[in-house]
Amino acid sequence: MGFTPAADNLVTENPDHIHIMPPADARVICPTDYFSGPGKKVLLLLNQEIKLPVAAVQQVWDASQLRICADGGANQLYKYSLKHGLDWLPDFVIGDLDSLRPDVSIFYKSKGVKVKQQASQYYSDLDKAITLSNLALLDSTINLDDYDDYDGLSKHEESITDSIKDKVSVFMMGSIGGRFDHTVSTISKLIKLHQTRPNFEFIVRNNEYNEYILFIPKGRNFVTLLQEKDYHRGEELVKASLPLVGLLPLACPVRLSTTGLKWDVTNWESSIEGKVSANNLLVGDNGFLVDTTGPIFVNIEI
Repeated sequence: MGFTPAADNLVTENPDHIHIMPPADARVICPTDYFSGPGKKVLLLLNQEIKLPVAAVQQVWDASQLRICADGGANQLYKYSLKHGLDWLPDFVIGDLDSLRPDVSIFYKSKGVKVKQQASQYYSDLDKAITLSNLALLDSTINLDDYDDYDGLSKHEESITDSIKDKVSVFMMGSIGGRFDHTVSTISKLIKLHQTRPNFEFIVRNNEYNEYILFIPKGRNFVTLLQEKDYHRGEELVKASLPLVGLLPLACPVRLSTTGLKWDVTNWESSIEGKVSANNLLVGDNGFLVDTTGPIFVNIEI
C-alpha cells in the first residue's frame, strides 16, 4: 500500500463536505447494491425481534432471490407478518429447530414452506442457513428429504466439488443486538466466512439502530451508500446531518489510512487493546476510502 513511515499515526480534520474520486483499484463496497445491483441475493432471518419499519423490510424482501429463516428466525418473521398484516412466506426454515415454535412450524409447513431440521451442534444455525443458501442456489429443485436430519446438508456440501462462483449478497437481519454472545459469534463467523466463501458478501442491518455493519477486507476499499451512477451526484444528496462511522479492528491489529471522514487517518495503528476510530463522521459526499493492512468492520449510519 506504500505507507510512508514519516507520516505514521497522522490525523487530519476535514471540512464537513468533500468529494472523493474512487481509485480504479479500490474494491467498492456498497450495501445498497443489494436492492438493484447484479448478482444473487439471499435474505437470512435470525432469531431476534424484527424492529425495522415495514418499508425497510419490504425493500429487502422484494430484492431477495432466496429467503431463509434460521430456526427461531421463523418465529420472528411470523410475528412480524401477523402484526403488520403481511403474507410473507420464507423459502426455507432450517436449524436444530430447538427455538422454532410448534404452531409456527405447522403454519409454514401448511403453506408449503420447506422446514428442515439439522440437529448437529457442530454447526450453528447460521452455518446451516448459509450451507442451504449455497446448495439451493446451485440447485433450485433441491429436495431436502434426500438428506438426513442431523448434518446431511453440510456433509453433502463437503462432498461436492461444485460451488457458486458468482457473487452472492447475503442480507442478514437479527444477527446484531440481543444476546452479546450471539453478536460476537456472528462477528467471528463473518471473519471466517471471508476465507471460506470469498464470493459471499454479507450485509448486516442493525435491528436496533439505523446502520449497516460491513466486513471490510484487507486492502483498498471504497465504502459508499450510493450506486456508481450516483457518485457524481454526491453534493446533491448530502444529508443535513453527517452519518456516524466506526472503523472497528475486531479481527486483528491493523494500520489504517482513510479519505472522506471528518477525522481522516494516515498509517494509523488501530487495535481492540489500543486506538479505535469510533464516532467518526462521513464527510465524503459519495463515500470514503479506507486502506487497511487487515480485515476490519465498519458501521455506517443510514
